Amino acid sequence: MVELVELVELGKDLTTRSQSPLWECNRIFRVFSCVSWVIELVESVELVNIKEVIMKDIKDLEIYNDALNFSNLIWDICYKWDNFAKKTVGVQLVKSSDSISANIAEGYGRFHFKENLNFYYYSRGSFEEVKDWLRKSYYRNLIPETDKTKIEEFVSSFPQRLNSYINYIKKSMRSN
Repeated sequence: MVELVELVELGKDLTTRSQSPLWECNRIFRVFSCVSWVIELVESVELVNIKEVIMKDIKDLEIYNDALNFSNLIWDICYKWDNFAKKTVGVQLVKSSDSISANIAEGYGRFHFKENLNFYYYSRGSFEEVKDWLRKSYYRNLIPETDKTKIEEFVSSFPQRLNSYINYIKKSMRSN
């Protein structure tokens, strides 16, 4: 495994020698959560708060895991439906629920905070689409009572948690 000091020196060399494009820096500094922090780190060569800089795995992000578990729950429910219900409502419900966690993951992997935010907003839009398909599913008696509790638990808590995460990203933008 490459030592952190080696990454900093490599980044320092790249930024002073070739002024390489940011995508190349992103490739090299994948272990960091934000390349702008890395550039600041490289310029100052201070390794004091390095734990704040190192990128964690998406699997460590609680809101992502909850969205992923929710989409798997929706899959398990829709998988049991008859063909007509699957093709009309099920496919759309599964796609929109999958899109919640997929957009969080894609935003998490993006280069800039503004790009992160766009994908988190897309995730919020997908969540609203899921709610629409759930209303249709409830009306058509497609979802068993036993699963409604799990679904409603997620539906009631997710928007506030996603908005909190979005606000955290916005604060991080202002501080950098």
